[in-house]
Amino acid sequence: MHKRTARKFDILVVEDNPGDMQLIRLAFQGWATAHQLHFATDGMEAIELVVGTPSVPAKLVPHFILLDLNLPKLDGKEVLRVLKANEKLRHVPVVIFTSSSSEREILGMHGLHANSYVVKPMDVNEYRAAIESIKSYWFSTALLPTWQELNLV
Repeated sequence: MHKRTARKFDILVVEDNPGDMQLIRLAFQGWATAHQLHFATDGMEAIELVVGTPSVPAKLVPHFILLDLNLPKLDGKEVLRVLKANEKLRHVPVVIFTSSSSEREILGMHGLHANSYVVKPMDVNEYRAAIESIKSYWFSTALLPTWQELNLV
């Protein structure tokens, strides 16, 4: 097994529902305080945060993105398209976390290079278990590249 070192992860959560945002915060609460959750409440805010605008540079290069699909201003599909087309961001794992279980939607998101697709459970305990499963896999099992390895710093 690969020896893991303690790392700080910047995690971008793109979610417009305040209830879902609170559940996600609670699921990450008490977990390795060195990690930082950043929230964007619509697709445009997410893109401005990680890509920037012509007049304002990006403020964040996240290590991981949890992305809802049903977002105001710019939907999750378009956000994913922008992220994966951006040379600096295409290696950032993006997990779709949404209410849709449509086979067409799942196929479409994987076609746009989503790293995973998880349907939000309706039950609070199952919701928390889904987030715990995502955390366990992406931050304990999977090995994520460092920004130094990707020449992003």
